[in-house]
Amino acid sequence: MNTRTAPELIPDERIRRLRDAITADPGTPVRAGILAPGGYGKTALLADLAAIYRNAGVRVASGPEELDEPGVLLVDDAHLLDSATLRRIRERAAADRARVIMAARPWPVPDGLRELAGALDGTAALRPFDRAQVGAYLAASGVPGRPGLEEFVLAQTGGVPAFVERLARGLDPSTEDSALTVPATAAAELGAEVEALPAPVVGFLLAADQLGGVLHVDLLGDLLECDREAVGEIAKAALATGMTDQGGRLIPIVRLTIRTVIPVDRRTAMRQRLADAQLARGPAWAERVSLAGDLDTALRVADQVLASPEAPQHGAAARVAAAALAHRGQLGSSAELFRWAGTGLTNAFAVIGLIGTGAFAAAEELLGESISDGPPTLLSGAAALMARGVHASVSGAPAEALTGLVRAASLLEPADPGMLLPDSPAALAAIVAVQCGELDVADSVLQRAVRAGMGGAPFAVRHRLLRAWVCLTRGDLSAARERLQNAGAARAAGGPLPPRDWLFAMALEVGLARRTSDLNALRRLWARAGDAVIRHPVDLYTLLPLGELAVAAARLGDSERLAAHLDSARSLLDALGNPPLWAVGLHWNGVHAAIVAEEWDVAQAHAAALSAIPGELGRYPAVLAAAARSWLSVVRGEVDPEAVEGVARDLHAAGLRWDAARLAGQAAIRTADRKAMVGLMECARVLQGESAALDRDTSSEPRAGGQLSERERQVARLVLAGLTYREVGDRLFISAKTVEHHIARMRQRLGSTSRRELLAQLRELLGQAG
Repeated sequence: MNTRTAPELIPDERIRRLRDAITADPGTPVRAGILAPGGYGKTALLADLAAIYRNAGVRVASGPEELDEPGVLLVDDAHLLDSATLRRIRERAAADRARVIMAARPWPVPDGLRELAGALDGTAALRPFDRAQVGAYLAASGVPGRPGLEEFVLAQTGGVPAFVERLARGLDPSTEDSALTVPATAAAELGAEVEALPAPVVGFLLAADQLGGVLHVDLLGDLLECDREAVGEIAKAALATGMTDQGGRLIPIVRLTIRTVIPVDRRTAMRQRLADAQLARGPAWAERVSLAGDLDTALRVADQVLASPEAPQHGAAARVAAAALAHRGQLGSSAELFRWAGTGLTNAFAVIGLIGTGAFAAAEELLGESISDGPPTLLSGAAALMARGVHASVSGAPAEALTGLVRAASLLEPADPGMLLPDSPAALAAIVAVQCGELDVADSVLQRAVRAGMGGAPFAVRHRLLRAWVCLTRGDLSAARERLQNAGAARAAGGPLPPRDWLFAMALEVGLARRTSDLNALRRLWARAGDAVIRHPVDLYTLLPLGELAVAAARLGDSERLAAHLDSARSLLDALGNPPLWAVGLHWNGVHAAIVAEEWDVAQAHAAALSAIPGELGRYPAVLAAAARSWLSVVRGEVDPEAVEGVARDLHAAGLRWDAARLAGQAAIRTADRKAMVGLMECARVLQGESAALDRDTSSEPRAGGQLSERERQVARLVLAGLTYREVGDRLFISAKTVEHHIARMRQRLGSTSRRELLAQLRELLGQAG
C-alpha cells in the first residue's frame, strides 16, 4: 500500500483569506464558524489555524475543559456539545477582542448551536474540491499524473476532501498505465465508517443506492418504514456524514462501498421492498418519477405493471414506458407500445415514432384513424399537430410541417410542464427548422420552450442541447460551447444522459473540436462518440448528429466505424421515399466527409443529390447545392474567386457563417493568384465576423513592454494548443507562411533563443493576460 504522507488539504479562496488574515495579525479579533459535513476538512483546517497561532506564540484552547483559558479558542464538532457548553462558548465570543473559531456539521443542531452561530461574525460553509483543487491535491500528494486522473478522482469522490485523500493514498504509482479503479484499501476504510453509522442512516444509504439518481420522499418512507418528517431528519443525518450530496444521492465511492460491505441478503430484501412499493403505486408513480428525470426507474416500474396481470391501468403504464423508451432511443419499441395503448393521444405519438423509424404506411393508417378521441385539451391538440407536422415533413410540405410543429409548441407553452412526452414539439420544430435552414425559427421556439419548462425535467437538457446545435450550425462556436455547458448544468437528477441526449451532446463536442481544428480533442472524444452512436439506433430525428459525426470520422480516418449506421440512415430515407427535407443535411455532410476522405465520386454523388432537390423546398437546398459544387471545384484547384465569394456570401446569408468563411478561406490558400488570395482571405474574415484589420501590418507591430498584438495572441494560443502552422492558418484565414512570420517576430521581440524557450514565454504571457 502507498505509505506517502498526505499534504494539507487545499483550501478554497474564502478559507485562504481567513488564514491569511490570521497569519498577518494573530491578535486581531476573530469570531468565525465553519460549517460542513464530515470529511470536508474542518478538523484539518482547525489544526492548520492552531499551528499558525502557536507559531506566533498565541495559546490555543480547544476542549470544553479549556474554555476559561486565555488565547484563542478553537472548537471542533460543536454539534456534539451540550447546551451549557455552547452557552459558555457564546459568552466568550461576546467578549471584546474575542478570538473564537468553531466548526460543526450541519446536523444535528442541539439547543444553543444556532444562538452561538448568531453570535459569530460569519459562518463559512466548506464545499467539495473542484477539479483544480483535486489536481493540486494529487500533485502535492506525489501521485503521478495520467490522462483522465483528475476527472476520475473527482467523479468517484464528489470532491469530498477525505475521499480524495483516501484515493490519493491508495493509488499505486507503479500502475500508472493501468485502468483507473478505486483502490480496495479506500473502500475498506470507508466500509468501516459505514458500518459504524446509526442503523437509520445505513438504511437510508442502502435505499438511496437502490433508488439511483432521483430520491422520492414518499418512496423512501415506504423503504425506511417511517413518515415524511422522519425521512427528512434521516436525510439530514446522512448528508452530515459527507456520504451524500445535497440532493441525498450517494457519492460514487460510497455506493461502491455500500455494495461491498452490506450483506447481499439485506440488499436483496431492500430491492424487493422497492419493487413492491413501486408496483403498488402503479403507473402514476412511474409517470411522476419520469417527469422528475428518472427515466430508468419509470421504465422499470411501468414494465412491472405491464407484466403483472393483476395490476390495473396497463394503458397508462404503456404510455409511460413508451415515452421513456423514446428518450432512450428505442423509437420503434416506443411506437409499438403507444399504438398498443390505443387512445387517440397515444396514436398521435405512435405516428411520430413510426415515421421516425421508416414505417410510413403504418403511420398513415393511424393518421386515418382518430388521433384526438378524447377531450380537446392542450396536450391532445399539440400531439395531433405534432403527428401531422412530422407527416408533412416527409410527404413534401416543409412549410406546413414547420408551421404545424411551431403551433404545437405554442399550444404547450402555457400548459402544465409536467406532461409526459416522447418528444417535445419544440424539439421537433427546431430539428425541422435546422433542416430547412430556418435557424432563427429554431432558436426562437427552443428559447420559449426553455422559458416555459416544456416537458419538465426530461427535456431540460434536450432543449438546451438543440439551442447549442443551432449555434454550431451558424458557426457561433463560443455560444455553442456556452449552451452545451448550460445543458450539462441542467442535467436531470445529475445522472447519465439518456442515449438520445448523449448522442447530441457528443456530436456537439465533436463538432466544436472539428471546427476549432483541435485534433487532439477530436481523438479523445471519438471513442465516446462511437459508443453514443452504438447505443442509439438510427432514426429520422438523429440524422443531424449522425451527419456531423460522419465528417469527423472521415477527418480521423475511421469512416468504417459509422458505415453501418450511415447505411441504415440511407435505408430509412429510402423507406420514406427520400424526403428532401430530411435528406438535405445528410447529403451536405456527405459532401464534406467524402472530400476529407478524398472519395471524389461519392462527393460528386452527394452534390448531385443536392442539386436534384426540387425548388418547392425553398432556397436553402439550392444554396447548399451551389456550395457543394464550389467546394469540389476548389479542392481540384479550380478557383473562380468571384464565384466562390458569391457562393460563400449566400451560405452566410443562409446562416452558415463558419461554412461560408471556411469555403472562402480554403479557396484562398488554393489559388495561385496573389490578388485573388488576398481578396478571398479578406472575404473569409468578414464572413467569420472578424475585423479585417486584425491581419494588417499594424496589428503585428511591437507594443510597449514586449506585449503581443491581438493577432499574435491568436496565433500563440493555437500554436500552444498543438496546431501546425497550416492548421493555424486555416483557423485564422491566413497562410502558413504568415503564421511563420508571426512566430519569428514574437521570438525576436521576446529574445527567445529556442522554440522551447519561446513556447514557455508565450505560456507565461498568455497566462498573465488571462
